[in-house]
Amino acid sequence: MSTHESGTIRPLQHRLRRLTDPTSAWHIALTSAATGALALFDPARRGVGGRVALRAGAAVLNGFMAWCDAGRSNPAIGRFGMTAAAVGAGLALSEAGDAIDARLDGFVRRRGMRHPRLILGLGAAALMLGAHALSLKIDAALDRDHDDLLDDDFLEDEPIEIPAAVRELVAALLARTDGFGAGELRAQLAAARAIEYLGEDEASFYPGIGFTMPADLLLAVPAEARFPVIGRYHPFDGRSADVYLSISEGRLASLSITTGDDWDVEEQIAWMEAGGSMQDLAGWPTPDELTFLVETPEGLKPLD
Repeated sequence: MSTHESGTIRPLQHRLRRLTDPTSAWHIALTSAATGALALFDPARRGVGGRVALRAGAAVLNGFMAWCDAGRSNPAIGRFGMTAAAVGAGLALSEAGDAIDARLDGFVRRRGMRHPRLILGLGAAALMLGAHALSLKIDAALDRDHDDLLDDDFLEDEPIEIPAAVRELVAALLARTDGFGAGELRAQLAAARAIEYLGEDEASFYPGIGFTMPADLLLAVPAEARFPVIGRYHPFDGRSADVYLSISEGRLASLSITTGDDWDVEEQIAWMEAGGSMQDLAGWPTPDELTFLVETPEGLKPLD
């Protein structure tokens, strides 16, 4: 494709995207103008072919709007189905639409208004503009309700002071290396607060805790990772558990305990089927209970 052709196609694609975006001014103007234009023609004064053409035009417009609306949240199959349903509904209701049009036309003419079809066309366009405005308001209200629901039900509790046992564990993990952004993470720990997580049994220990901190602190690299130094101990009849830090967006994200990396899949499944749970732990271990390991190309290796 030549540079000239590419430069011509991209603006066209941009315009098409705007026309098919049900929230864009272009789409609203196009569909409102098309609705008004169709209303300019009096079906009662058209022959069979003219009425068929008007009905087909209205059905196609319905289908176009359904296609655009469905494209925001539906896969292709669902989008085609909704479009076909809108076209079919438009055709099925065309008789009723013509009857309503005839009554409105008669109402305007009885009032002695000049250019009745122009008035009906402007009225239809105005109604379509109003429908678009109402739809946008409803969408905005639903978005606000969704955000309020998240605020009320899903956001974490207010931050608390980091429990001493957690601070000691994080400090111990970060003290074992100066690499992997450990310096930045230590500075973050000094300013951080904790976000407690709750499991199904709120009275039981939950083996994870989150962190929050000021936004202006230096970030660690790598930005998305499990910190390569972990702590391992054996709380389950000799079976291992790993204590590790998660880093997200260059910041301390959480401290967690999980089954040890030395468990194979069958062991984990058997343990869970037997009712095993990390919430069976009594609490956080102390640093002197841990053996510290570091991730290497050959796997986890003990630190000297």
